[in-house]
Amino acid sequence: MAGRERPDHSPSRPGHHYKDIHIHDRAHLGDSINNIRIENFNGHIINSKVADQYEYAGHYSFSSVRPVSSYVNRPGLHDRIEEQLHDRLEQTGSDAKILIVRGLGGAGKSQLVSKYLQEYRNDYSATFWVEAGQKESLERDFLQIYQSLYGLKGLHGEDAVKIDDAVLGVKNWFYGRSERWLLVFDSADSIDDENDPAFIDLKHFLPNASSVHIIITTRSSKAKGMTSLPPIEVGSMEVSEAVELFSTCSDYDRAANQAKIEMIVQELGCLALAVTLAGSYVLETHLELDEYLEEYRHRRKELLDEKPENLVHGYSKSVLATWESSFRAITKRSLEASRLLMLLAFIHYDDIMPHMFERAMKSTPKDEHKEDGSANKLLWQSTIFSKEFINMSMIRQAFRVLESFSFIQWKKDQRSYAMHKLVHACTYESLGRESQGIFCEAALGLLAAVLRDWPADPGNKARLIPHLMANFSSVSTVYHITNGDDKPILDPLGEIGIFLYAAGRWTETYA
Repeated sequence: MAGRERPDHSPSRPGHHYKDIHIHDRAHLGDSINNIRIENFNGHIINSKVADQYEYAGHYSFSSVRPVSSYVNRPGLHDRIEEQLHDRLEQTGSDAKILIVRGLGGAGKSQLVSKYLQEYRNDYSATFWVEAGQKESLERDFLQIYQSLYGLKGLHGEDAVKIDDAVLGVKNWFYGRSERWLLVFDSADSIDDENDPAFIDLKHFLPNASSVHIIITTRSSKAKGMTSLPPIEVGSMEVSEAVELFSTCSDYDRAANQAKIEMIVQELGCLALAVTLAGSYVLETHLELDEYLEEYRHRRKELLDEKPENLVHGYSKSVLATWESSFRAITKRSLEASRLLMLLAFIHYDDIMPHMFERAMKSTPKDEHKEDGSANKLLWQSTIFSKEFINMSMIRQAFRVLESFSFIQWKKDQRSYAMHKLVHACTYESLGRESQGIFCEAALGLLAAVLRDWPADPGNKARLIPHLMANFSSVSTVYHITNGDDKPILDPLGEIGIFLYAAGRWTETYA
């Protein structure tokens, strides 16, 4: 706050301002800052004694954060960040401005923010990029920033700075300063579950001086509770943006191949990471566009597991690997939520209506066994929940967990959830053959139960049809009907077939 005395957390030292600083090479915590190579953005070596200077101005990051050469502008999102932060540079208040940039892994959040930083970093006295994906990297960055802000050399042994002291020192440094400062906390995903060993109490690290702007990139939906500013939701690229990105990465002329490239990016759900890797794969393998699309449809799992080159693509993991940590975290948080996600892989990825489950609960038999004593394989509740009795609050909680990891998104206008096309595909591909059969049958049982209590008006029928068709297609792929024991599958398939025939969609099912 203006006029507030800045805490004297460390000895004041005379010095000069320095510009365009970033940490280039990796270093271990506790290493002397004199052992770290420091460059400006032009690549010139700067004398490491600048760390002795007290007044800080410039840019800190542990690794390069400039946008990759294939970066494609996303003006709708970029303009919103600009409006929330840059256009308010002259506004004063009592607290730091915090902006949440939220979305699925691989959606391009970090690249979007690095573009903002590159464009406007000269309008801030200094910018700091903190890798907040793990406690170790976050604490490492705060120790390095602390040393830079207070002009301290690397301290060892009894003189080593404790992380809590470094955090307090960094936060206090900003008080009473009239300049503008920008901190980016990138990949702050482990901020929801306090019982998770990887949990990070991010609020503990956030300065609250009014001169500070903070951007947090995250997959967590709970992060938006940290600020009054509306979050920037980063989802699929616009088709035109995805086409440009694929064209740049694949070196295919956009104008001459517009229609084919559109087919590819739409098959990939216009996810930035997937489009980037697909374009690079086409470039490296010299495939024709038709050949890539055919190969993707037959080898989807292998192609989604293609590893990127970090320096070239700006990503460090494949599409599948990017989401593996979230899959594991969901399972730790809620086994029921992870099972629900697997069931959702066998219905359509859009317009997932919670009241389908409510309707199904009313018409699903409660007994685990049929009258002849055989197991009821289609009882979807027991596939998701281990408890004997379930209710809608338990189902809603499972949906909330999936939403908190950005695996599904609530569509307010439709009063339903949507799942990204590739999350849907990757969930399916992550299951073994036996598990595919189990969850395919559970989804079939769910839909058969829904049919028995579904409103008869055309509008509601139309919303159910995509789910029925998606499941029918899954059953055709996963489940092979061979003998009379398959009657439990045949009966609900017959019900679905009659429903689709009456709706005039039967021929599409077999197309």
